[in-house]
Amino acid sequence: MRQVLGKVRRQIEFPIEPIVRIVRELAKVIGDSLGYDELLDAVIEIERERNGNRAAGELRLQRGLQKLEWKKAYNAIDDLAQAQILLAQEDSRDEFIAALCGTGLAYESAGLLYAARANLVSALDRCLYSWFKEGAIDRRALPLLKKLAWLELQLGRVPYVLAWVKWFGPILVALSLTEEETKELEQEVQAIDRVLGILILRTAHEDWVSLTRLPDLLSTMGLEMSRAASLFMLGHEDKVRAEYGVADDDLNQFASKWLAAPAGQDLPKQPEWHFGTTIMTTVILGCLVEVVARGGVTSALLGESIIGFLEAFYSTAVRTRRLLSPRERLVIEVRQSESAKPPFTHRHVEDDCGETTLIVTHPVSLAADLVGENFEEPMIKLFARVTYEMQLGVGQQNLEEMFAKYRAQDRAYHVARSIIPVTNILGNSPAGRAEDWVQDGTLAEYSLVREKAWIPAMVATTPVAHPPEKDSTVSVDQPPEHLFGADAVLHRDIRVMSPIILPLWDKAMWKGTGVTLPQAPGEVVPPVMALAFENFDAGKKIFRGWRKKVGETNRDGWLSVTVITGIRRDSPFDYRVAIGISESYMKAAAAGNRLFAMAYRMHDMTPSSSRNLEVLQAHFRRAGFVFLIPVAFNPASLGIEMTRENFELGIKLSHLEFIPAWQVEETSPLIAAMRGITDPMLPPGENNAPFLRALERLKEKELGSFE
Repeated sequence: MRQVLGKVRRQIEFPIEPIVRIVRELAKVIGDSLGYDELLDAVIEIERERNGNRAAGELRLQRGLQKLEWKKAYNAIDDLAQAQILLAQEDSRDEFIAALCGTGLAYESAGLLYAARANLVSALDRCLYSWFKEGAIDRRALPLLKKLAWLELQLGRVPYVLAWVKWFGPILVALSLTEEETKELEQEVQAIDRVLGILILRTAHEDWVSLTRLPDLLSTMGLEMSRAASLFMLGHEDKVRAEYGVADDDLNQFASKWLAAPAGQDLPKQPEWHFGTTIMTTVILGCLVEVVARGGVTSALLGESIIGFLEAFYSTAVRTRRLLSPRERLVIEVRQSESAKPPFTHRHVEDDCGETTLIVTHPVSLAADLVGENFEEPMIKLFARVTYEMQLGVGQQNLEEMFAKYRAQDRAYHVARSIIPVTNILGNSPAGRAEDWVQDGTLAEYSLVREKAWIPAMVATTPVAHPPEKDSTVSVDQPPEHLFGADAVLHRDIRVMSPIILPLWDKAMWKGTGVTLPQAPGEVVPPVMALAFENFDAGKKIFRGWRKKVGETNRDGWLSVTVITGIRRDSPFDYRVAIGISESYMKAAAAGNRLFAMAYRMHDMTPSSSRNLEVLQAHFRRAGFVFLIPVAFNPASLGIEMTRENFELGIKLSHLEFIPAWQVEETSPLIAAMRGITDPMLPPGENNAPFLRALERLKEKELGSFE
């Protein structure tokens, strides 16, 4: 069929309409195949050449909505975002809005809520445009407002939930809703009210001193359940009992059950009230990205723009299965400065632990003024730096596919420019912080009388119904195939756990591992395991970062050091030291995530005898722990010089694992530390070693990736 289309493309007189109809019908039969996508791409390109962007955009829109219905969120994002570009013209306004809505829903399905919000706000802006211009409103505005309120609930951003709920009143009047439609809206508000109440019950005790006018505010907006929750959290329990008819002995239990409702499982652990500082978080390819806006409204809106851009660009990269960040967390701070160059600039700073933070600085101005002709260049430069900081190792082929084939930059720029529709709808200074809502002096004030934080009672929770899932899985080279059926994995399902900052370790140049040896028979020496770094200053930063995380005693068993013996059959004394996160810590901390990327740092030791390793094992057996310390590597010296500084940076390890290479199984997190080991030592008669089986499986996967 593609060959036929190739010939048709060159024959202008050949009618394309029958072929388009056939291809559309084929979607019902073979629409889920890669071959069909390639066929449709060819048809769309011919449609664009013959009948213009609108015809091609409608085909792309139909295909994207089809994929969204089939729960293929990432493929839907590709098609719907491209449809937006083709339909961005006045004569296809309705289809353009549909593409915006569809893209927003696809981002939401992928768990990328800031990118979803940006598209839905843009759609709402287009719906309201005719109202502002002609007095007639697009009826899609109401469901968009509802969806935005629910999105903000998922993000935990209470001030913005209130901002969208406040719009319900004007829209109700503008649309002249029927009695039945009005009743449906009231029911929707009640549902939002109940879920908002969960966020209010999760508000930290120390925040309530700034929220004493919240109950009266909620009452003016018809959010009575949330008002009751806020009165309860402020300690006005008698008022709740009197006004809401709750029995004396039932109030605490009622609030506890409310807090444990299934809807709470889709909400953050604590709400974001944005007191002064606005904090926005997302997970992109396993890395927790935290955007902290320390300035005013402009900083917050630019922060939303940045986090949305990153989500949109890397939204579909999960499908490559190899682009996982080995970095746990990245912080981007957004600040304003009178001397900043418009629209914004960025720089990176490194602390004494080697952790880098990106600092984005913008001039003092309205947020909308930043989004001009020069907005794209600093955004792509920031994106490039974020990609480096996330240590993604994006190959040229990946980049070419994202930029040229899928035009990821176009959908990302569109999201970044959502500053404009947000300010169009909510004004130049959107009420996105708690103080924007509770400073009205006409609101009644209820002082904080609860003396200490409320502790909810233990109640049985009702689990949310989800499709059956397999156990959480550790990634090796590629995540397990079953996790990717029907776009099963969201970005937020993937988490990185690693004590390794790759650029810092590259700078430190780990050259070896040492132990303290007795100088005379019978001498007892301290149980020390030393990591020798050529760049000792960088090595000290590594240890300072670890101590900052877990203290001097490896709190919670976070840090793991494993000695893998017998790594080469022809060199029996060789062993590998692998540093990562302990399996026990990983299992305890990983609840709720279905896929983990484990990053190890390894170094192979090639001694001429087994003495050092035997001493290390003896140290650990005798003391039950070892001191892990950094030392300076000196190639001219046979020994290691240790000073007080080395021990002041040390960490006491109560768990040191020794394991023969042949025993490492495919399901072990340690499999990620076995790269390059292909011929380990085997015990006599061992013909079915777990690691050799794992090695065969990995080879099969690699061969399969080239077929």
